[in-house]
Amino acid sequence: MSRLFCMLPLAALTLVASCAADDSGTSPAQGTGTNPTEGTGTPIPYTLGTTATSSSVTFKTVKAPNGAYGQVYTLTATGQSNFLIAVSTSAFKPYLGLFTASGVVVAENNTDTRIRAFLPAGNYLLVVSEVDGRDGSFSLTSSPSSLGGCIGPPISPADLGNTVRGATLSGTITSTDCGNAQAKSHIYDLPLAAGEAITATFTADKASGVAIRSNGTVLSSMELAAAGTITISMTATVTGRYQLSAASRTSSSGVSSLPVTYTIATR
Repeated sequence: MSRLFCMLPLAALTLVASCAADDSGTSPAQGTGTNPTEGTGTPIPYTLGTTATSSSVTFKTVKAPNGAYGQVYTLTATGQSNFLIAVSTSAFKPYLGLFTASGVVVAENNTDTRIRAFLPAGNYLLVVSEVDGRDGSFSLTSSPSSLGGCIGPPISPADLGNTVRGATLSGTITSTDCGNAQAKSHIYDLPLAAGEAITATFTADKASGVAIRSNGTVLSSMELAAAGTITISMTATVTGRYQLSAASRTSSSGVSSLPVTYTIATR
């Protein structure tokens, strides 16, 4: 499976123009159903912040929301929950997927099997599977996380935040984040259905900007000339992945606004 992430210039705000593909392998073995409880196995409860160790797994027991066979975990976010979720194994090439309870893909990774999840309160599903036809043991871990630093360029899937509408996102953009000499940014990737509207209220302590994009095209954006709050909104015309970004600004005299501390409340 492959997903392309892009970040392109925001009007009057120079951002990095770079893309990263989450690719590197085939999809998990596909089944025919979409109900995660189909098959002979059942999902296992998982608590964020803990380690789940499996000593022996055969990926033919439970079907994930995408129809793939895998080990499915249920998890509950009791409030805004920001975690780095990872799978570790030497037995097989893993796939890690995060879904809403209704089966919408929040994030998938079969490159470095890490997902940075920024989840509002609710119920979710985690799926561990394989992309090389082998079974075996693995460890599933999660720890509190925030966006920051830059593994790329190009931007790695682990540089992105994965979220859903309803989350409250916050962070501090610094000179070590992804971007270029003019601006640095934090990017959150989220699914929207056709006709679904999203509103993002952006608050920052310095000059900065916020934007919503799809496939590199800016759909809605605004800038702050100084500390303050602005709100942008848009309605998805197609079902797909959208990117919500917060970015620093550089003035015409070359003065950067870094560091920028921000909050984005989505609804």
